Amino acid sequence: MPNGNPDFNVKELERFFSALAAVLEGFAQRHNLRLEKYYHQAPSWGFLFRHPSGGVGKIEVQRVSEATVCILSDWWYDDFDAATRFIRSASVEPMPVNSEIAGELEHALSELLSWRFGDWHKHHTGCTDWRKTWTKVIIP
Repeated sequence: MPNGNPDFNVKELERFFSALAAVLEGFAQRHNLRLEKYYHQAPSWGFLFRHPSGGVGKIEVQRVSEATVCILSDWWYDDFDAATRFIRSASVEPMPVNSEIAGELEHALSELLSWRFGDWHKHHTGCTDWRKTWTKVIIP
């Protein structure tokens, strides 16, 4: 989804991520994760999944510089009735592109799945705009 970022250069990002593509795509396939490239024109590849305890989990590999990336982990749970999003996040310090990214991704996924429901870092209230474009989904 475009954000109007005048510095967004998909060709440059494709070149950068080509060195990591096999590792990142393999991670997504091994764990049946949805791969999302450059969401909102961000210099990142993200891996999304339904968290077993509810909500959505996301791990993101983000370009920091020509030589470094960082790994960000997020879990969010939306309470439609309360119009509130609860969030837990973690990040790994920037690391060289040629480091052991696969192992770091596996660790990030294990850590994210170990978080307990309710141990949120922050929440956002007043998300009543959801009701204009979304409906409550009940998953059995």
